[in-house]
Amino acid sequence: MEAYNKHTLLTKRENGQFASNEIAILGTNCKQIGALANKISAHLLKKAKIAYIDASHSAINQNLPYDSFTMYKDGILEVKKPHFFNPYNNSIQFSNYDLVLVNGNHFTAEKQILILDENKAAPLKKRLNRLNSIQFVVYMDESPNYFSFLKKKFPHIKNIKAYHIEELDKISTHIHNLIKAKIAPIKGLVLAGGKSTRMGKDKTQLNYHGTSQLDYTVNLLKENLLDTYISVSEDNHEENSKIIPDTFKNLGPFGAICSAFRKDPNKAWLVMATDLPFVNSELIK
Repeated sequence: MEAYNKHTLLTKRENGQFASNEIAILGTNCKQIGALANKISAHLLKKAKIAYIDASHSAINQNLPYDSFTMYKDGILEVKKPHFFNPYNNSIQFSNYDLVLVNGNHFTAEKQILILDENKAAPLKKRLNRLNSIQFVVYMDESPNYFSFLKKKFPHIKNIKAYHIEELDKISTHIHNLIKAKIAPIKGLVLAGGKSTRMGKDKTQLNYHGTSQLDYTVNLLKENLLDTYISVSEDNHEENSKIIPDTFKNLGPFGAICSAFRKDPNKAWLVMATDLPFVNSELIK
């Protein structure tokens, strides 16, 4: 007999402590970590949206009792809004960022950048359990000096890519590649669950290209190498692995899109209606 589970088994969005793509920087003092995060973000300013998470280094809460909006002469608007930190809202709070960099002296993250700093070897040893997915190493001397406890914990650590802290171009390129690696693959979704009440007949069966618009649209997405699904109403579908029935009722296309993300929240969805006869392969690309 199968174990009883009162909750529906749903595929969950891949997420770390803060975001789906997060990297903690640790191994040196907080000032150096913040400076490196700043330089990486500046290098990638036009390529990626990056957030940085740190702990306050002041014993006094300096938050204002109001939301602050400061306008600068160059047109930049600085907004300061105090929030109570809620781990359950992290995935929403940081979902708009391509990457979240984290001060690893205070917080953990799924991936790490390890900085080799002789002056901070002892604190690093205490945080050794925070290192479980080192992306690359940053060294501050002329060459990497791997501490004995690192070599014991990670026998192959010398095989991990290492950069001098001044090699900002190489470090930023590596970070950018990590960001690109997390871009969600695209799936196709064809909307075929509408009732076509205004038109008076089923729009999916319109024929402009020698076949139904439903078949034409599905094939169009498949020809562009998209794993394609058909969205249908809950009360009108056959059992088919390529069909997604509406699980959010009476919401139209929005409900169909929500149902698709419920099925696979870790992919991006290219959504198409069936009554778009002028859409071609060139436009899809």
